[in-house]
Amino acid sequence: MFTQGEPRAQLDGRHPLTERGMRSTGRLFMLAIASALATSVVACEPGSAARPDGQPPTSTAPLRLRRLSARELRLALEDVTGVEVDETALPERADALGYDNGPGLLDFSFDDAQKVSLAAERAVREATRRSAGWVSPACASVQHPQCRAATLALAARAYRRPLGAEDEASLGAVYDARVAAGPVGPRPFETTLLAALVSPSFLYREELGSSAAGPRTLLPNEVAVGLAFMTTGAAPDDGLVGAASDGSILDGEVRRREATRLLATPRGRLTIRAFLEQWLHTRNVTRLAKDPRTYPEFRTELAAEMRRDVIATLDDTIANEGSLRLLLTTRAAFPGKRLAEVYGVGLAAPFAKVELDESRAGILTRAGLLSVHSASDGSGPIARGLAVRSSLLCASLPPPPPGIPRAVPSQKARTTRERFAEHTRDPRCQNCHARIDGVGFGFERFDGIGRARTMENGVPIDDSGTLYDADVANGPFHGVAELERNVLASDALRACFVTHAMRFVFGNGESEADSALLRELTSAFAVDAPIAKLFADIAAHEAFVRRTAP
Repeated sequence: MFTQGEPRAQLDGRHPLTERGMRSTGRLFMLAIASALATSVVACEPGSAARPDGQPPTSTAPLRLRRLSARELRLALEDVTGVEVDETALPERADALGYDNGPGLLDFSFDDAQKVSLAAERAVREATRRSAGWVSPACASVQHPQCRAATLALAARAYRRPLGAEDEASLGAVYDARVAAGPVGPRPFETTLLAALVSPSFLYREELGSSAAGPRTLLPNEVAVGLAFMTTGAAPDDGLVGAASDGSILDGEVRRREATRLLATPRGRLTIRAFLEQWLHTRNVTRLAKDPRTYPEFRTELAAEMRRDVIATLDDTIANEGSLRLLLTTRAAFPGKRLAEVYGVGLAAPFAKVELDESRAGILTRAGLLSVHSASDGSGPIARGLAVRSSLLCASLPPPPPGIPRAVPSQKARTTRERFAEHTRDPRCQNCHARIDGVGFGFERFDGIGRARTMENGVPIDDSGTLYDADVANGPFHGVAELERNVLASDALRACFVTHAMRFVFGNGESEADSALLRELTSAFAVDAPIAKLFADIAAHEAFVRRTAP
């Protein structure tokens, strides 16, 4: 697999990573995959080296290559072929930071390579089935000489940069060998594009920069690719290509303008949605398993409606103000028939927009999110408390002391709150669980699938809670809607949200050296401003184009 290793000889990164040794079409995929598996990733641990001007570094994002996530691979394949690609067939996982492009995802297994090659093969063959001239009208004729040039031009789009001489030679050799082999089998442009689509130059984004010592500035083309993936999840459009060609993309205000433009496009809004879904972990709702004795209603269809409801709520928020405040106060929901029963609302039509009551205000009350952050057989105040602390407050806790017994049903406890309060009565537990359960208990009005309740086992629900680690918002609250309103007043929320945005954009965990950058971005971020503005601010910052060299 790829590993974090020593810097490559071609560290200036102008033309890294090309296939070598392809001599026959029959060995095409295995050679390309072997090339991918044999190539080392340029990656360095975050450092604290000073800039050439003597100032502290503006970012600790490492000099490296970044593997595309399943979402990015899908969009990149669709950009090249024009064919819809099944994202679930591509290698997908999130790392410890919770995002699909994090530092724990540099590895690339043989199984991953097979998945990508199969998806690429299906897309290329489907595009050819629809039209033999999809690469170029010249390619409708197998032997047309202009098809070769058109194929290499499309391969350059797959690589997201101009082809170097070595690229042209190796891919051209694949094309020529396929022509020489005769008319039986795949068309030459198919074979050549498949070689490009399983190559490291397609699978990875380059963040290698110039060959200067110390912190490096990314090359204009690398900046364009990074900005494109941050905003639209795929390759640069003509506007970014132009800004890279004339070098203006190295100017922060140009990057801000381009980011603002791209984030306003349909794909840009989808990228913001992808970030928010990963921030809230709601993508996992369709993978949940609930105790069928406790929640017999929770089946595949209901889980799918929950996911659709969250997606539509995020999209509605982004399409309107697009602010964090709106996200945490919105009463809009988009339930299907099954979810409408959970919400207790009537429907004019399935998935039509409805307005929930005040107790359901904010994204934290949506059934999909509540189901993800709960137990399989109960409301799960610990899971919900931890979700608020990690996603909204970035408040860490020490690991639990050894020998803590697992929570078990109590003969005396009649409610979830009583059971967990009894379990955490141990003095060793109280310091942490006051901060976890104190928040989680505020969600007790909702059961493990997000259904509202006023009683549990004949006892009235107590949804009072206590908020910690949220500066001015610290203190008691009742219910999730009040929790959301209180958190919105907290600087801790703004700093935490900026931290998560940085993780998503840079694909890297923050370190102490990032504290100045975090403070600067947080001071400019307002919960009433569009979330897209935060991403544009990140793009405009010097840190976006700087990387820490070995």
